[in-house]
Amino acid sequence: MAVAVLVLLGLGTAACSDDDGDLEAFCAGIAEHRDELMAITPEQSEAEARAALPAVLDAYDEIVDHAPREVRGPARRLRDLLHEIAEVDPDDDAAYGRAVLELLEEDTQRDAVAFTTYVQEHCGVDLTSPATR
Repeated sequence: MAVAVLVLLGLGTAACSDDDGDLEAFCAGIAEHRDELMAITPEQSEAEARAALPAVLDAYDEIVDHAPREVRGPARRLRDLLHEIAEVDPDDDAAYGRAVLELLEEDTQRDAVAFTTYVQEHCGVDLTSPATR
């Protein structure tokens, strides 16, 4: 299941106002928190992935605050799904499995691709490859 979490985290998501966002602050946040955004890897156990999730969520919360309008919707939806996964009882495997399965849904994948593509094109940061800085 850590792999499924990576799919979302490698792709990517505090409320924003209805303004146009702040691209400079958004990109600065992406660059500053890239390590946290990439903290979950396929090699990790589920327990390790869950342990990394709070720092990942903090990073996404800060970044979504500044998300430009073009990427705000996907960023919010991805962030909200991560929060849902973080709130699942770690002893409830069925509930956790259902939450993680949402990561594989077509709409979630579309949001993830939109988010990572926007970040790559506008911020010059690759969130799909831990080796790329």
